[in-house]
Amino acid sequence: LTTAAYGYTSRELSSLFNSQSWWFTPQISVPIFNMGRNRANLNIAKLQKKTEIANYEKAIQTAFREFLDASTNYKSSNIQLEHFHNIVKMNEKMRGILEAQRAAGITDSIVLANASIKFLQARQLLVSQQKEKLANMVVIYKTMGFAN
Repeated sequence: LTTAAYGYTSRELSSLFNSQSWWFTPQISVPIFNMGRNRANLNIAKLQKKTEIANYEKAIQTAFREFLDASTNYKSSNIQLEHFHNIVKMNEKMRGILEAQRAAGITDSIVLANASIKFLQARQLLVSQQKEKLANMVVIYKTMGFAN
């Protein structure tokens, strides 16, 4: 099929551009007039991302600080616990000595009662220190994420 022969044109060529299949309308998915709004939305998203990163870093720093504080308190409570153990042992020995002296008639009941009171007070402080040590351990576990 030819469209031109010896200087003459055929009708087929003239109908080529009249066909509906050649007509098209360009479509753009991002309207040109919304470019400023889209750019602002992008800037807002970037700022939100930076804020979230900063919040995350702050949470990590807080967790490390809490863990270090808790571990320092735990170490301190262990040292104090050892001292209270020594105080209890010393008061227990003193009470034993005074009981023997009381049995021998060397000392009176009031001195023995005072020694017993000091021994019980030392034991009470020891138990209180053990409780503090356990509380510090709970804080350590919480900061490490093992407890709610």
